[in-house]
Amino acid sequence: MLADSSHDEIRDLTLRRDEKECLLVFLKPLLAPIRKVPAELLLEIFHIIIATARDKWLKQLLVISQVSGHWRQLACTTPQLWNRKLKINFWQKAPSVSYLATTKTFLDRSAPLPIPISFKTVPSHASPFEDLIYNLSSRWRSLYLYDSDMRRLNDLPMNALEVLESVTLILRMRFGLYIPLTTSAFLEAPRLRSVSLQIQNPGSILMPWSQLTSLHVDNTFEQPSTVWLDILAKCTNLVVAAITALSPWDQPPPGSNSMQPIELSRITSLSVAFSWQSEAGHITPFFARLSLPALTTLKITFGLLTAWSSTEFSEQFQRRAPNLVELKLIGVARLLTSRDLLFILSSDGSVRFGSRSGTFLLDAERERSVRFSELLNLEPERTFAFSSAFERVRTPDFPVII
Repeated sequence: MLADSSHDEIRDLTLRRDEKECLLVFLKPLLAPIRKVPAELLLEIFHIIIATARDKWLKQLLVISQVSGHWRQLACTTPQLWNRKLKINFWQKAPSVSYLATTKTFLDRSAPLPIPISFKTVPSHASPFEDLIYNLSSRWRSLYLYDSDMRRLNDLPMNALEVLESVTLILRMRFGLYIPLTTSAFLEAPRLRSVSLQIQNPGSILMPWSQLTSLHVDNTFEQPSTVWLDILAKCTNLVVAAITALSPWDQPPPGSNSMQPIELSRITSLSVAFSWQSEAGHITPFFARLSLPALTTLKITFGLLTAWSSTEFSEQFQRRAPNLVELKLIGVARLLTSRDLLFILSSDGSVRFGSRSGTFLLDAERERSVRFSELLNLEPERTFAFSSAFERVRTPDFPVII
């Protein structure tokens, strides 16, 4: 009897042991999956997670580093995970010591890779943070400065901006505080190709204009158009350019049609938005100065009272932009008739826009388009107009391709 009881107990214990072993085998991949994934594959997963997080990439990266010691070590020692744009705003109050220390840690983890820098400060709060940022100037890949005193740029050592590729400067007067800017530091940036400006005095900043391929200007401070024409004249390698809030002429300048043209031989895309606040506006003198042999896309946004001459405009672009294939006109419904469009686009008129398979866009928001071939079949005396929201065509049979 005792022997039988012992055998039963041994059998029960064996079964319980086997059950536990099976459970451990089942749970083992769940308890320790990390070390089964190669580090290279794990990093690829990290990159995908961070890329999908966009502006919240830092939060996702911190979550990843909390999973395990192995993940934390891998994340903290991989600079490619940390060299993304870090937005810092010290406008409201001075940064705390811990905040500065944390920011420095994040920046150090991206070393030695180039980094995008974006920050907004005021002079009274900027000192500790600017020390941190300017000490990393040799690693700036892109620089976005908002209402910041940048006179310290002039103190940078030679060749400090060797890897800088893109600059955005937004400098305005806010809350009674004038943010000055006088610098030539960007002249020492051999890789600089893209510049965006919203500044009060563009003449105070020196740029290597001739090496730029992209220029975006917000003319909020209503500098005269001649200021930007002078700058464009220096940008001989531009490929893409955009100017918003451009001030047209109250009266066409004397001899504007005979001005020496500015040749931009490489530019393929140009966007010009004229100021809506202008009381009057003659836009053709601006385009009369430009020679754009490679231009294929032109977008023009008109002001409230823009002076339009289809004849003058067409004649200019026949000479200035012979390869134009896409034209976008915004806010133009009250200015043009079908006769104007026919004059601009037809082969019998003054200009021929490259390929007839191109597109003429009437409204950028809704992207309504009219094929050249269909537009040319319009009767010249027929006029058309859009509603204020460009939602419908008043002429029912106007050939619109949505």
